[in-house]
Formats: sequence, C-alpha cells, structure tokens
Amino acid sequence: MTLIPLKGINSPLSRNIHFRVSPLFEMAASLHTLAQTSPPEPFAEWAEEIIANFHSERLVKEWEYFKPVFRYGIPEIFDPVQNPDLHSSPDLYSYIVHLETRSFQHSLVPLLQNWSLHHEKPAITEDIHTDPDYVKGRFSLFLSSYWQLFFEAIWEQLAPAFDQEAKKLQAACHDSSALAAFLQDVCPSFTYLDDQLQIALPVSEPEQKPEHILLYPSHFYRSTPFLCQKGSSVHVQYTLG
Repeated sequence: MTLIPLKGINSPLSRNIHFRVSPLFEMAASLHTLAQTSPPEPFAEWAEEIIANFHSERLVKEWEYFKPVFRYGIPEIFDPVQNPDLHSSPDLYSYIVHLETRSFQHSLVPLLQNWSLHHEKPAITEDIHTDPDYVKGRFSLFLSSYWQLFFEAIWEQLAPAFDQEAKKLQAACHDSSALAAFLQDVCPSFTYLDDQLQIALPVSEPEQKPEHILLYPSHFYRSTPFLCQKGSSVHVQYTLG
C-alpha cells in the first residue's frame, strides 16, 4: 500500500487529483473492443454493425490487417495522459504521421507478440520489422478513415457523459470526504484514512512517492479499474458508468 495526501484541497480541482479524457484513446479502446472474438454484451450489436459497415466501406481488409494489434491490448501511443487534446481527424492524422517511427514500432511489437502466442503470425508482424514506415502510413490512413466514417459520430454521443463525470469530480473536490467517496466509487480498493486525510492505494511501495492521482475513464474499457504508477503519478483507468 502507498498513501497520497488529500490536504490542501482547492476548488474546483485538487492539486492531487487530475482528470484526463482522450478521444484518441477512446477510439483505440473501441477498436480493442471490436477486435475481441466475443465483444462484451453491451457492444455485441454495435460490433456486428461496425464490421458490416467495414465491408460496405471496403475497410474490412485493413481491419483484418490491424486487428492483431488491438486484440490483446491498446498500443502505448494512445496513452490518454500524453494525448488528451486530439479531437479531430486532422489532429489524429497529424499525430500518427509525425510520430517517431521507432516509438510507433515499439508500441505495436509487444501486442503482436501476444497475438502470436495464440494464433499464426499475421503479415503485419514481419512488416513492422522490415518496413515500419509503411505500416505507420497504412495505420494512419485506416484510423483516419475509421474516425471520419464511424467514430466521430460515436464520440459526439459519448462526450457529454465524460463532461458530466468531470463535473462530478469538480464538485467532489470541494470537500476531502466527498472526494474520497468519489474515488472509492471509481475504484473500491481505495481506502480513505479520515484521521490522516490520505488515500491508501493498493500498489506496491514505490521507489518514488506518488503525489498525484490521474483518472481516465472510458466507455469502451470494460474491466476492473486498472492502476499503475508512472513517476510521481498513480494512473487509474476505469469504466465510465
């Protein structure tokens, strides 16, 4: 266990708690959901519709090429903390195009290795090693098409729920007890130490003492809350309502 103090709460947001929403991450999370053999029940009908649309829009070949990237995770290049401000197709396309090729390659390789533990190696596995720039260009075109044809409309429907979650956090940050209740609702394994005004987190004692909690909710991420520490921040990924 490790502790993060909740002293010095300042409205509307605590200096200890930060909220991040990234349309880019949410788009990648939707592709992760779509790549599952049996998408979670809330998305089964949606996934069937999107695949049918891939066929009608002649994107299914590209989807089959990139599906191994998304089956067992989400590439690190979609980290919502690093990229919270990409909100349009041009933003997305520019980000991928200008991404350093080695970073792009390193982000995909572990996920393709996971795929190969369960399936035959896909064509993209060799391509990412022999011609990563080719893969990156093809990847950016696929994501741009997916955003324009499908996900932009999905994001417009989802955005109000994320705004509402941010407002709930802002309101909770006026009072340490309310903030603790909000955090425990997000992640029940959090423990509030009322007498110490601290939150106890179920992570191993780190080399660097954490100072912040970074919350990033997701509509398409369906699992128990995921916690990890990066530097002085504890990242909490959770399902939005």
